[in-house]
Amino acid sequence: MIQKTATRNREIFAAYQTGETIERLTMRYGISGQTVSRIIGIERHKIDVSVDDFYQEMRARKLRPVMSGDISSNGSGGTPC
Repeated sequence: MIQKTATRNREIFAAYQTGETIERLTMRYGISGQTVSRIIGIERHKIDVSVDDFYQEMRARKLRPVMSGDISSNGSGGTPC
């Protein structure tokens, strides 16, 4: 079972990822902007390193465009490295 703060942190990160501002998140959750910024940074790090299924799924979604063979997004003018 996920702790209440873990659920809240995931909600904050998801809202931020969809365009919610830090200011609005501070008002919604009643925490400081510094705390919201730290939560966002920690959640980003968890996507890179956590073995939790939730973060592995997010990592897979983050990598999917690169794995699909879209070479135009690698910054090399369409030439694969």
